[in-house]
Amino acid sequence: MEVKYGEGATEFGPGVSIEMTGDEVATAIDAYLVAHSVHVNGPRTVTVNGALCRAGRVYVDPIGFVIADGERFCGRGPERIGTSIESAIQNVVDAVHHSISNASNGVAVFEAGELETALREFAAEILRGAGVVVKDAPLVRAE
Repeated sequence: MEVKYGEGATEFGPGVSIEMTGDEVATAIDAYLVAHSVHVNGPRTVTVNGALCRAGRVYVDPIGFVIADGERFCGRGPERIGTSIESAIQNVVDAVHHSISNASNGVAVFEAGELETALREFAAEILRGAGVVVKDAPLVRAE
């Protein structure tokens, strides 16, 4: 499987491309079945559109992002990730979208520190923009 920035040329960014071999697509389909309580035991043939799948591709729009092996691929492109207020705001939006997409029974759950980190980076960018020196400090949780 290869995760890389897409080749899109929209004003919003290139998106992210996830390219898979046919075997990886078949494994993904098997994982989908298991996630939906369908368990298959024994040899199987997985076809896509009536034929064996040689390759597959998932394209993530510029509004989205992918985390692969701990590396974040922002659909807006690598140059859009950084220290600008715009990207800091986008990180907060991405964290909220991510929690909504993973909501279960109407309960949105943030991954550990995801929203806190995004909000902290956002606040730091606003302060830097005002000329304030920002030093890293441990995140303190109110109880």
